[in-house]
Amino acid sequence: MNYDTGMLGEPEPQDDSDDGLQHYQVVALFRPYFTVGYIFHIESTTLSGWVLINSGTTSITDDSGTSTLDLVDYSKYKKKNSASVKKS
Repeated sequence: MNYDTGMLGEPEPQDDSDDGLQHYQVVALFRPYFTVGYIFHIESTTLSGWVLINSGTTSITDDSGTSTLDLVDYSKYKKKNSASVKKS
């Protein structure tokens, strides 16, 4: 995702996470496949690479729809959670 494919603003770093990962908030045009756990590639000034949707909200009006997404870097998410998967 980038400005040509629906990103409406730069991803903004968030400080309120307690899971040890850097979270980013980005607003984009609504896409029905934007669900928790969805992985996609993003290109922006503040964040580039594969990301995972951690959470999000959608707002739909008569003529448009937007999604506010909470993203984490997928490689860091995978690395952090690999230990807990091995312990299971």
